[in-house]
Amino acid sequence: MSRLSKFFLFLAFLAIAGARAADVDVGKAVGSLIAAEKAYAKLAGEKGFREASISVFADDAVIFTPNAVNGKKFWRETKDDPAIEIRTYVPNSSLVHPQSADADLEKTERNFAESLKDDEGDAIIDHASDDIRVYRRGQLPAVGRTAAKKMLAEEDAKTTRTPLGVGNSTPIDLTYEYGEYTSERDNTAQRGIYVCIWRIDSDGQWRLALDLQKSAPEKP
Repeated sequence: MSRLSKFFLFLAFLAIAGARAADVDVGKAVGSLIAAEKAYAKLAGEKGFREASISVFADDAVIFTPNAVNGKKFWRETKDDPAIEIRTYVPNSSLVHPQSADADLEKTERNFAESLKDDEGDAIIDHASDDIRVYRRGQLPAVGRTAAKKMLAEEDAKTTRTPLGVGNSTPIDLTYEYGEYTSERDNTAQRGIYVCIWRIDSDGQWRLALDLQKSAPEKP
């Protein structure tokens, strides 16, 4: 399966996860989400990923090709039908969320953005959760801080990210951000798109649960 196919599926998950959950029983809401994803997988197996995506994507769903585009419009206009993989996030509903969670997240994201400009690898590891997942073009996913540190150890990149969209769960214990990035490494510039997911841990600290960068194809 191509990394692009996995990435499309991941963005479909983000579109579903953005639904508001206020005044809804958390257990029932999670069960409903899992059931919806299983139905999505079943439909994709029967009719293909393209038809399944058109059926479940919100009208304003975003995917990357590699730039951000309307997902439903893209799938209506394309004939490609890649293989699929679906993964489910189950929120930690046992956490007690302080009123300052949103403000704490903004501060953490600002510090992270500034740290990226000095050293991308160090910034990610310093903000990583123990089970972080890091995705980079041409490499197997790194799962966990140790694997992520090994993957990023020799990058020595100075990276600037420009957010294009954000979203969060209700209550706020999970948030995502996507956009474009530029980085410099060994006097070589690179650009592309990124997605990161932040999760509030049991100690009340915001940590990176996932960091994905997909470099844009080189111009001929």
